[in-house]
Amino acid sequence: MKKWLIILIIILAVNYYRNQDTPGEDLKQLQPVQTVLAEWTEGKLHLSTDNGCEGKGSTVQAAIADMQSSASGKLFLNTADYLLVRKNALSFLDELKEELRPSCTVCGLMGTVELPEVAEYLSYHIPRLTVAMYEAGERLIPLLISGEGGMQLVQGEYQNSSVDRMDFCSNCTDSHSADSQCAMGQPSADSSD
Repeated sequence: MKKWLIILIIILAVNYYRNQDTPGEDLKQLQPVQTVLAEWTEGKLHLSTDNGCEGKGSTVQAAIADMQSSASGKLFLNTADYLLVRKNALSFLDELKEELRPSCTVCGLMGTVELPEVAEYLSYHIPRLTVAMYEAGERLIPLLISGEGGMQLVQGEYQNSSVDRMDFCSNCTDSHSADSQCAMGQPSADSSD
């Protein structure tokens, strides 16, 4: 008899909790993100994701809010595996790490990329730096270099002096030497030194 009473209580409890309205997200409305790109353009932080969402703002929170307002569902950044940061947006890295999971890998970016292609490339060439490692004090940021010949991941290069001599131009989003001509046909903003 006790056995049947216990089974009946379990069945009643399951039915009770199944019929309760629980707060939560409709899974169809979630927009998971695998790759996030952060760059400084037009005087604002510009965030873009591999699922096509984009947002701009003076802070990370403002850019995420702008991105969320244009998304067709609930943007879910906690699924991001890769954070790409252009050198001109490195100052936002401390804010960005608060929005991503600890296992998200971080790397710098030089050149132009398609975010879905980057995710596939980085799944085979895994950057060594994670958000958790950055939070623990590691500052050697791997660098993803993209060009006509494809992509190359160089571990720890954002701290290398040869890369530090590369500057991000205010006329375009590419990086180039201070003495080179801008891709937009104008001298680099740094060539006036």
